[in-house]
Amino acid sequence: MGRRADHATRGVSDWDTGAGEGSGHNDGSWLSQRWCDAQRGGERHTPIRLRFRVSVAGESTDLQLHESSFTRGTTTCFGQSLSNSREAELMQVLMPGRILERHVGGNTTYARTIAAGLRSRGVVVDPIGYGNNPISTLARETFAGLKRRGLGTVLHYVADTGPLIPTRVPSVVTVHGVASNWVSGVRSPRADRIWRTRVKAAISCTNAVVTVSESSADDVADVFGVDRHAITVIRHGIDSAKFHARHSISAEVGSKLPNEFILYVGNIEPRKNLIELVRALKTPKLSGLRIPLVIAGKPAWDSDDAMTEIVSSEKVIYLGFVSEEDKIGLMQRCAAFVFPSKYEGFGFPVLEAMAAGAPVISSSKGALREVAGPSRITEEIGSDAIADCIHDALTDSDWLDHAGKLGRAWASQFSWDDSVESHLRVYRSVVDL
Repeated sequence: MGRRADHATRGVSDWDTGAGEGSGHNDGSWLSQRWCDAQRGGERHTPIRLRFRVSVAGESTDLQLHESSFTRGTTTCFGQSLSNSREAELMQVLMPGRILERHVGGNTTYARTIAAGLRSRGVVVDPIGYGNNPISTLARETFAGLKRRGLGTVLHYVADTGPLIPTRVPSVVTVHGVASNWVSGVRSPRADRIWRTRVKAAISCTNAVVTVSESSADDVADVFGVDRHAITVIRHGIDSAKFHARHSISAEVGSKLPNEFILYVGNIEPRKNLIELVRALKTPKLSGLRIPLVIAGKPAWDSDDAMTEIVSSEKVIYLGFVSEEDKIGLMQRCAAFVFPSKYEGFGFPVLEAMAAGAPVISSSKGALREVAGPSRITEEIGSDAIADCIHDALTDSDWLDHAGKLGRAWASQFSWDDSVESHLRVYRSVVDL
């Protein structure tokens, strides 16, 4: 922790201070020195205009950021303290509003839960503004790190990507994993190049890197060239009491359910391996059990092929997105929860299902090997292997009798309080640089 790269990622941007010099520089270290010089001369509140060109995957976009109140003695510049005090009490954490204010899956669960824990400890949590398109959002999240702020403020970029310019205030980025390092088709080649460029820039431009599992830490270190010891692993938690409490299923959802079913909850996307799961139901082993699959979740990226498979299968009941109450109720009622994912940076649904008392059948890909605990594991994730694992689990009465109790005990080890406290330690470490 407390690591700061000396320059932004080379080749990401061309820079111009807008102060009359020519641009044409690709070296982020030049920007770092020029920006620090501007701050040191800021007693007279010198207006600064920053214009930069983002070039990714062969496309360029010009952005302009404006800051008119650089004041000496109040900021941190690329690892050089400009403050008269080296220590400050943590008072405010800023997180991207695009994650905090919109529900985009596990990243939102993570951000909102950490934010709630911080607020309960007296820390103010505010959103970083976002635009109506990715480029304007990128500009706002970059500019958020350049504004002059009070002591004790930390920016936490909670979902892989973040600033393109080293921040002037203490900052942290959470990188949840590198699925494309293990699974093809997670993103298009162009989208993956953009994502990797953005993540590498965020790591270079912040003070500390957090991830959510040992598996993810290994991948981040390998792919982005980060010292493995400089990455802080903070596991997600689970609200065990919420998942233990009995939850009812709404009449609308309940009317679509058979007496017995297996369940998948999560986004519809290639990484979740739903095509193979649906095809597993057609195999002779599972056809004989006559137990349908209920799928609850909304289509995400590249979901067309999976949705075609889902809606065309007579053995699948597709509910779409469901409420939190219905989700937990489904997990408590299902014969088994099935999650044959190709890769997970963490694997929230598996932990939630165990906390709800469901027998869980899971793959072991990515962090699931760490998170799935007493789940029934399928090492192979083709349709036949998935069918074999489901069949063996549902016909193993001894395992079914004990799976719920063992799963709840396992899930109770994952504490959000511990996670919040670990985040606070990271925040304090970067504030005290």
